[in-house]
Amino acid sequence: MSDKGDSLPHLTFPEQQQVLPPRGQVIHATTVRHVRIPEPPPNPHMCLSVLKCLFCCWPLGLVAIVKSFDVQSALAAGDIPRAEKSSKIAVKLNMAAIMFGMVIIVVNLILFLGGLPNQNQYGN
Repeated sequence: MSDKGDSLPHLTFPEQQQVLPPRGQVIHATTVRHVRIPEPPPNPHMCLSVLKCLFCCWPLGLVAIVKSFDVQSALAAGDIPRAEKSSKIAVKLNMAAIMFGMVIIVVNLILFLGGLPNQNQYGN
């Protein structure tokens, strides 16, 4: 057998040649890696829902609790889009309960403070 078929001509490409920097200069090399950071799961807002049910507006609080349970069950099933949607609804319901509770408190204060002088007139 001849060695002609076994040997390939040695080819060099400009990309493969090693280029050294001039003396006294430093080359800094960096590597960029793209890493996808997983997003945290949606928050069910269960504690907020229970507190709103007890202290602000119980009908809205109950619906918010149901949506909070829906977030947890969707996360357990691995259905992230449904969990995110239910979490957003629970937050909106909690904010509505807070606003409703504040309106009720302001109305009660106005009625209570507005009614005090009238009670003193009838008491004499």
